[in-house]
Amino acid sequence: MDKLVRGELLQSDFAPLHKSPQDAARIQDASPSSFARLLGALYALDSQLTETFGANNRMYLLYDQSIAAISGAASNSLNYGFCSEILSTIGMIYRFNAAMKFGYPERGVFQLRINSWGHLWIASHAMKDYVAHCKRRCEKAFLQFQNEYLELIDASNAQARPLLQARIHALNDSVPIPLVA
Repeated sequence: MDKLVRGELLQSDFAPLHKSPQDAARIQDASPSSFARLLGALYALDSQLTETFGANNRMYLLYDQSIAAISGAASNSLNYGFCSEILSTIGMIYRFNAAMKFGYPERGVFQLRINSWGHLWIASHAMKDYVAHCKRRCEKAFLQFQNEYLELIDASNAQARPLLQARIHALNDSVPIPLVA
């Protein structure tokens, strides 16, 4: 983790992860900037959620590939699942199967959020322009779909059980950046 914090993560650092040719290809596609871009996008999402909808929102991005909606990159330009898995493993983000209460029964549907270690890394690296770009994309989506996001936040955070799973799914299908709590 120290190398990532210092921005010195190298391809060779992933050598122990090579278990198959597919793993080697995934690692080859991941550069240190891939991890930084993913962290920057999650930081921007967290920041813009707080600015737009209030503090302590603690919403999670639904699906690894939803990072593309925040960054504006092509959805196939980065192995989002691999990069988010590594960042989760080293403790920079939260990433786990979507909570059952949201009604996404498939394994591999993940919810992600940057944590305090990820925030610390972003604060110590010059990514201001990239984060600003991602925040603008989030803000545009949140303003364009404000009613849907407000309803999604309320439905995801409801104390009553069971949650309105069908409504949460419909709302997530209608917005560019799907979220759960």
